Amino acid sequence: MINIYIIFRLILLAFTLYNAIQLAINLIRYKPYYDKIPPILRKYLFQQGTNMLQKKVKTHQQDFALNGILLAILLALNCIEFMI
Repeated sequence: MINIYIIFRLILLAFTLYNAIQLAINLIRYKPYYDKIPPILRKYLFQQGTNMLQKKVKTHQQDFALNGILLAILLALNCIEFMI
């Protein structure tokens, strides 16, 4: 009997791996352009990105905590199902 849930999980894993590979390829492709940015501008951009990310994390801190708990429960249930 074919288990549709396992096929669905494998498809999601394939999409995840494909996107991770594409991210790595894009990072390698755009690294030379990043290296050409003057160090002062690079530091400024990095600092601005860090500040923006900190604001977003503080704004949605409760959502991140709830999603983390739900993810941990989902992982535990998948482990239990795998062992059965």
